[in-house]
Amino acid sequence: MPFYDPRDNRPLKLPMIFPGSPAVTQQQAAAIVASWFGSKAGWRGQQFPVYFNELPDRNAIVFATNDKRPDFLRDHPPVKAPTIEMIDNPNDPYVKLLVIFGRDDNDLLLAAKGIAQGNISVPRQQRHRGRHQNPAAASALRRAELGAHRPLGHLR
Repeated sequence: MPFYDPRDNRPLKLPMIFPGSPAVTQQQAAAIVASWFGSKAGWRGQQFPVYFNELPDRNAIVFATNDKRPDFLRDHPPVKAPTIEMIDNPNDPYVKLLVIFGRDDNDLLLAAKGIAQGNISVPRQQRHRGRHQNPAAASALRRAELGAHRPLGHLR
C-alpha cells in the first residue's frame, strides 16, 4: 500500500490536497480519513500537511467533488456516486494519489466513512460506493463488488 506501510518505523507523513479552502463537511471527511490512517500509524506518529490546488512530491490523499476539484483533475469525468480511486501523480507515475471523489461534499463524507469502517478496498481500478436502502443488502453488495475481504491497509 503506497499510503501506509506497517513495517515502516518512521512517522507517517501523508499530505491532504483540497482544491481551495475546504468547507466544514470536507474538513470532516479529511478528519475521518486522517483518523483512520493515524490509528494505523499508532506509536510512530503522523503528520497530515495540507495543500491547496498543488501536488506534493509524495503519495497523498485528494478530496474532490464534481464542482470543486484541483486543477490537475479538471479533465476527470464527473462521478455519479461516492468514489475512491487510486491514480498516478500527473508529475510522477511512481507517486500515487488516493482520490476521494463525490458529487458533492456529502458524498465525500460517505466515502470517508466507508474507508474508516473498512467496507472499501481500493484495487488498481476505481471502486464506487453507492447509497442503498437495505443495509444488509448494501453490506453484502460491497463485500462482493469491492473486495471487502482485503482491508485498505493491506493492498499492495
